[in-house]
Amino acid sequence: MELIILQADRTSINLEDVTSVNVKTIDGEMTILPNHIGIVSALNIGEVHVKNDSTEFGYAVHGGFIEVADNKVVILADSCEVSDLIDPVRANEAKSRALKRIAGESIADEDVDLLRAKNALKRAELRLKINSTK
Repeated sequence: MELIILQADRTSINLEDVTSVNVKTIDGEMTILPNHIGIVSALNIGEVHVKNDSTEFGYAVHGGFIEVADNKVVILADSCEVSDLIDPVRANEAKSRALKRIAGESIADEDVDLLRAKNALKRAELRLKINSTK
């Protein structure tokens, strides 16, 4: 099975001989195996876990869409980060900022968008989770 992850302003990720792809859709987690039925679904903020015969990979995907057809999985990601490139210090700082904003401790005279702060927290926690599993 082939996996292609496309994202705006970045190089695409192309992997051959993938044996499984686990994603978090807006309807829940889904595992895609070879010869999977065709689907199209929206992705939630979550981990994309990829396996082939010899390795496992982790990606942090921050929304987008997935299409499965003819043993090809295409992910059109709003943003995608490879586990090896995630900076845990920066992710922890982002988590702390998001927690302060959610708790009502706004920075300076900043207006806090609660939904945006909660999504920032989800992204930071995802980065830390992906980084710890490498």
